[in-house]
Order: sequence, then C-alpha cells, then structure tokens
Amino acid sequence: MVRVPTWKQLLHSRWLFPLLLLIPLVALSALQLSGTSIGIYRHLAGIADPDLVAGELRPVRSDEWLVNTQMVIAQTEAGFPLINPNIADGQDMSLILDVPYKEWSIAFRPQNWPFFVLPLETAFALKWWLLLGGLLASAYAMVLHLLPGKRLMAALGAMTLGFNAFIFWWYQTITIAPLIWGIAAFLAARHLLLSQTRARRLGWAVALAYTATCFALVQYPPFQIPVLIVVAGLFIALLIEGSQLGKRRAATGMGLTIAACVVAGAIVGTFLMTRQDAVKTITSTVYPGQRTIQSGGVNPARFLAGFLAPELQNSDRAKHFPQNQSESSNFLPLMPFLAIPALAVMALTYRRQRQIDWPLMAVTLVTLLFMLRMFVPWPDAPYRLLLLDKVPNERIILSLGLLMLLQIVLLLRHVSSPGRSLPWMWAAFSSALALAAFGVVGWYLHRAYPEFLPDKAIIASLGAATAAALFLLLRQKTVALGLGTMVVLGVIASHGIQPLYRGLGPVTRSPLNQEIDRRGGTWVVADSWIYENIAVATGQDSLSGTQVYPQLNLWRQMDTSGNQSDVYNRYAHVTFTVAGSDSIELPGADHTNIRINPCGSFAQSRIDYILSTNELAGGCLTPEKRVQYGNQTFHIYAIP
Repeated sequence: MVRVPTWKQLLHSRWLFPLLLLIPLVALSALQLSGTSIGIYRHLAGIADPDLVAGELRPVRSDEWLVNTQMVIAQTEAGFPLINPNIADGQDMSLILDVPYKEWSIAFRPQNWPFFVLPLETAFALKWWLLLGGLLASAYAMVLHLLPGKRLMAALGAMTLGFNAFIFWWYQTITIAPLIWGIAAFLAARHLLLSQTRARRLGWAVALAYTATCFALVQYPPFQIPVLIVVAGLFIALLIEGSQLGKRRAATGMGLTIAACVVAGAIVGTFLMTRQDAVKTITSTVYPGQRTIQSGGVNPARFLAGFLAPELQNSDRAKHFPQNQSESSNFLPLMPFLAIPALAVMALTYRRQRQIDWPLMAVTLVTLLFMLRMFVPWPDAPYRLLLLDKVPNERIILSLGLLMLLQIVLLLRHVSSPGRSLPWMWAAFSSALALAAFGVVGWYLHRAYPEFLPDKAIIASLGAATAAALFLLLRQKTVALGLGTMVVLGVIASHGIQPLYRGLGPVTRSPLNQEIDRRGGTWVVADSWIYENIAVATGQDSLSGTQVYPQLNLWRQMDTSGNQSDVYNRYAHVTFTVAGSDSIELPGADHTNIRINPCGSFAQSRIDYILSTNELAGGCLTPEKRVQYGNQTFHIYAIP
C-alpha cells in the first residue's frame, strides 16, 4: 500500500481552507495589527502616526474607535469587572456591549477569552480577526454541507460573504456574530438530525445548545431576527427535503433539537434574570425603547447602488452622498436577479422530476419577504408575527447577503450537476436585466450626486463586471470563475475601508491619559463628544461618556421634579457644558448634554475634575494643568 504524504492529504482535505485562515490570523495578532481607527486622536492632534501601517482612518466608524474599543480598554484597566464602577454609578458590561468581563456568561462570548491570557493589544488584534475568520470558516462549512466535496466553491462562497463593503463598514460583533452563530447553530442542528449514533447526536445537541446561546447573547435583535428567519427557514426546508430519513430517526433528532433549544433558552433566561434591574431599565428607555418600524422606506436605487461600493472609500466624495458610508454600504445587489433563475430551476425540476426544491423555494420566499418589507410601505401586521417590526429596514441588508450566498449555492446544486444545467437564455436574461438596472441606477445617481459619482466610465465598468459575475455563476463551466469575480469585486469594495493599525497607543500611552491617571478622581469632559470616554478608558471614574442604559438615579439628582426623564432615559453619549445653572438637554436621539454650574450642589458633590479643549471661566473652577498633545491644548480644572 502506497502511503500518501501528509502534505498531499492536507492539500486535498476540507480542513485546508480553515487552516490557511489561521496563518494571517496568528501573524496579524502577533504583530498587534487590527483595523481600528483609534489613531483618530493623533490625527486630530496633527501628530505623525508611526502606528498607522497602511490605509485610512475612518471617523465615520465612531461606534468602533469611540465606543467599543475604548470600552474594551476600560474593562482591562478596571480588571474586567461585571459592573464597571468607573462609568457613572456603575454599568453592567455584559449588556449591549461586547467586552471582556469576569462572570459565568463570558463562556458564551469566546471572542473575549484572549483578554484574560494575552496582553491587551495582542488580545485586541486577535479578537478583531477572529470575527472575520469565524465568519469565513462558518460560511465555508455551511457551503460545504450544502455542496459536499466542493471545497473550492465553499472557499470562494465564504469569501463572497466575508469580503464586502457592508461587513467591513459595519465591522463589529453585533454585525458579524449573528451570522457566525446563526450558521453554526444551523449546522449543529443539521448534524444532530443526520447523525447515526447516540454519542454523535448527544455531542451535536450540546453544540446546538452552546451555539444557540452564543447567538442569543449577541443582544442586537435588528441583525439577529432576520438571520434567525433565514436559518430557520432553510433548516425546515431541508428537513422536508430529507423526510426519507425515517420517522424514528427524525423524531429522535427533532426531540434532541428541541431539548437543546430549551437548554439554550434556560441559560439565556438565567442571564436575564440575574440582571433584572438593568434589563428592565433598558427595555423601559425612551430610546431605543420598545420602538416599532413601519414597512418600506428603503430607496431601491440606493439599494441597487451596492455595485458602486468601491466609490464609498473616497471620503471626500462620499460626503456628498445623502447617507454616510456605513449606511450606504451593501453587498453586491444580485438578490433580485437571482430570483429569476431560481424560479426557472424550480419549475424545470418539478416538470422533469415532479419534485419541489424546498430549500431553494424557502430561500427565494424569504428573499421576497425581506424585499417587500424593505421597499413596500404596507402591510405591517404580518411582519409582527416574525418580529420584523422591531428591525429597522436597512438592517435587513445583512441577511440579504446571507440569502444571496444561499441562493447561489442552492442554484449550484443544479447548475454544476451534469445534465441539469440551466438553459443559457435564463442566465443571459438575468444578467442583461441586472446590467440594465445598474445602468439606470448609475445614470440616476451620477445626475443626482455628480460630486459623489463624477466618472461614468467607473460606473459602467463596475456595473458590467457585476452583471458578468451573475452570468458566469449561472453557467455550468464558469461557476468558479463567477464566484471568483464576486470575490474580486468584494475585495475591491472593501480593501480600503479599514486601516491596518498597530496597537492602541493613542489611548493607552498618550500624555493626556497619563495625566488623568496620575490625578484619579471623578471626571467629566466638557464641550467635546470625541473625548467623552477618555477618563474611563484610563481607568478613572467618569460621568461623561457612553452610557448604554440610563443612569436614572444619577440624573434624578439634577431633575428632582422628574419632568426631564424623557431627556436622559435613553442610550446616550453623555457630554457636559459649563453653565450658570444646572439643566439637561437633548441635542440628538442618542446624545444627552448636561449643563452644570461648578458651584452647584451636583458638581460640588459628584465631580472632581473637568477636562475641556476650551478655556473655561467661572467661579468654583481651579485651573490645574494644561496638557499639550500635538497641536491640541487640553485644560484640566478642579472643582474644590
């Protein structure tokens, strides 16, 4: 018997792609390189930044560099508490945010485990790339499950989901984790159903309970609900398709599936019950509160403009578009045009074999459901049954990216099979329709926003390339080339969105942070939202900053009558202004501004230092220090 070398076995193994993902993940983490835009602080100060290795800092991604990243640093500085005492009167860090903390529920947030064993900047980089690596690996496994043995198709398909403008502009746990854990739970449920031994079934039941709990604890329903609808619909359709498994085996599998979901529900219930006060506060807020969303409102032209995503990377031109770069981002908008060959394939399959392609039907129907929800302003009642009234319509785009991949994969079950290829006229018709739609949309946007899209040649080339990718996908001999074209287009649209940045030095090693750390005490930042979290990220008490749920007891010390509760009963960026009297203002839905008199009872009892980029005047303010950071001057005042 000839022994096949290990490297040759690996080369033909399904594990090759996941192992290849480990190489850049380990290398980038070891070098402490991530895609953070934390260097904004040096940029604002006019300081040459040696840690900006490549790319462009993105101020628009403030949820990352202002909130999430600094809250991770704050947790590290505070010793990973569940309740961070440095945020106003204390904030439960297991709710809303995705940061490391020491409590049993962190077991279901494995992306944060590295912080307990690695230096901060290494752990931060590792977590950053674990999100992308996890998305690519889970999508690869899903495609390989639906197309057994098609390793190249699975790898290319995974990259079409991972490398695109929407994922990179929205790059954070609440965006990517629903896809990772939703796909993982789907695969666990499928393997549980298909396993033939008791031990394997029990093992997959445990995996399903774990992944379902991880999915639930992402805690961002606008992305979770649509993803859940997609994976549940696909699972049910595959269950119907595989009804030949046998009643006993199917009953056992479904029984264990239900049991695993019950266990996951019990864990999530325990999580919520053990922090009832904070959960009640969050659900009772004015913003976001118990909001409901009406159907429709998404501009079809801007949705179809997803093929122009590379143009969003030019910040000078993008500011002339009505929405910011994140809100304008999308996947390649092939979903409407894939429905045409999908319907043709289902019709041909039924005519030739008297069989219904249940998975393809489910994916097509869910796509239609989401499209109607996004574009048609009626009716609302049916969507409430699926909780889609809790989902801003623009957030459905994440699940449309998943649906696009599933449509492609399920079509490939037909297109790539000998004797079952789709007639070329359907591929030609779909791609021609897409090209025409892209041409009309490109012309309209060029006329409406010439400063954003001045170059008609780029519009034409991107539209033609996207339509060509669709045609190639639908032809048996060019499927891989079509997926490859999609990957290339996705990389072009996403490669420049994030910088390549070393470490977290602008916050962890700046002279301003060192001065704050040296003094201690309780801080507020006046006249600037950009520095709102600077004190808490230094490990000091701060009343200003991002409060993911309202500090009701704190602000009631100022609002003794309770008349302003709607102003501060919300998720908010809290800033301060020095004034002649105390009051609370609402500059925006997620922005609360506190006007304080330094001689007033609130300031005298609760504040030690005020940090401002402006010189402040008034009684009860003692100038303490000027800190020069590049071309910026910070003023520190003490309240005696």
